[in-house]
Amino acid sequence: MHAFALSFSDMSLIVAFYGAFALAFAAAGPTFFWGCILVAIGAILISLVLGEVSSHWPLEGGIYQWTLEQTGPKPAWFSSWAYWWTSVFAIPACAYPAASFILSGLGVAAPTKLQTIGLAILIVAVGVAINVFTQAIMKWFFSIVLVAELGTTIVLGVVFFVAYRTQPWSVLFHSFNTAHNSGINWLLVGWMGAVAFMGWNFLGFEVAGAIGEEVHDAARNVPRAIVGVCVLLCALVVFVTLAFILATPDIGKAMSGNVADPVMETISYHLGAGFVKPVLLLISLGFIGSMVANNTFGSRLLYAFSRDNMIPGSKAFVVLSKTRKLPYVAVIFTAAAAVVVLLINIPLEKVYATLISVAVLSWYVSYAFPVFSQLILHAQKRYRPAAFNLGRASYLVTILASLWIVIEIINVCWPRSPSLSWYQNWGVLVVGVGVAVAGVIVYLLAPRHEGQLGAVPSGVRAHGLPASVEGVAEDKAFTESPH
Repeated sequence: MHAFALSFSDMSLIVAFYGAFALAFAAAGPTFFWGCILVAIGAILISLVLGEVSSHWPLEGGIYQWTLEQTGPKPAWFSSWAYWWTSVFAIPACAYPAASFILSGLGVAAPTKLQTIGLAILIVAVGVAINVFTQAIMKWFFSIVLVAELGTTIVLGVVFFVAYRTQPWSVLFHSFNTAHNSGINWLLVGWMGAVAFMGWNFLGFEVAGAIGEEVHDAARNVPRAIVGVCVLLCALVVFVTLAFILATPDIGKAMSGNVADPVMETISYHLGAGFVKPVLLLISLGFIGSMVANNTFGSRLLYAFSRDNMIPGSKAFVVLSKTRKLPYVAVIFTAAAAVVVLLINIPLEKVYATLISVAVLSWYVSYAFPVFSQLILHAQKRYRPAAFNLGRASYLVTILASLWIVIEIINVCWPRSPSLSWYQNWGVLVVGVGVAVAGVIVYLLAPRHEGQLGAVPSGVRAHGLPASVEGVAEDKAFTESPH
């Protein structure tokens, strides 16, 4: 349940729905619903591949360890670098809207960017405290988040779908977008732009792998958490998205730009304005929960990376707290890097859309390492099934997942329109290239690049020919876990 709860909190039904609905709606109108289904299918394909991989190697650090086992130390090094930056970008991408929702829920009519970023930094600090000093209350915190998830998404979705459908089903085939309403321009700028934003909705299901050594019977339970959370939340997000589209009172008005948040407008129209502020505060809890989970997996990855002495400063990042045995330095450092990203955004406008796009890029690049590595093992006929496996369908699913990753990476980086600000058009690509170049520099400065090849029992690192997963658990005994 620990692994399932972590993945559920990181992927977050609230973040998945409220995080990109307005952006995707503005880009393609109600037709973005079909993009939502497409992205959900792509995410499920990736989760199935990662489920197989995690069943082979249920080790602390997730994507880093998986890639190290599959194709060796160099790809593993860069997978870890990309994956850590995923958490760095995802933390502010959750903290920033959380601050916006809190301010709106408290009645601040027009908060300034400095107010929003200042509160977002405070929220990040609270997340650090939960991760380091008050983990005893984490299960209660995530229980509250779960209530918020259910109340502000599933319950509202069911109510709107059953009682407040104001639009016909045919609306799902209309864009209502006067700027990009025809031909190839609508497809590339509008609909594919919505698909890029919707990529944010279905990320984080793999986080259970980051605590692989902290999970009982991890070879079976980690894959179940990865795939189970992904399938469950994909289905729920698609349903709630459909319900809110059909319940939107005036789609033309929503698409005109005069309605800042079509979700809140819909809630206010059907349930009354007094219902909006409590919902905003509950939504903020979902974003905070996802932020905490992102800090958790980012710090565990940095710990695992440093445990193998693979990055400058490794000795500091493996320091554990005396009482709870948690990598508190890694937690604080990951959060501090996220705060820097927040501060950089002070002079920029419309930062949230850019933050989401950068987070989506870094996540999909991270997925590419273990998924492409699995594809290589299949092509070289060195793939062997583990406790969780797809049987004969494994090769085909891996091919489709790899293809989807390539499509989404290109789509997210693609400059949309000359009318947008330079950073909205090129920011994702510039940041991606910058992180890659910085990775090469840090790699050259790293103390070692090969990892602790002797830390895992003989046979496990045979590049696709693992020892039994039960043997891994027994021999390793998870003695190197932070707990």
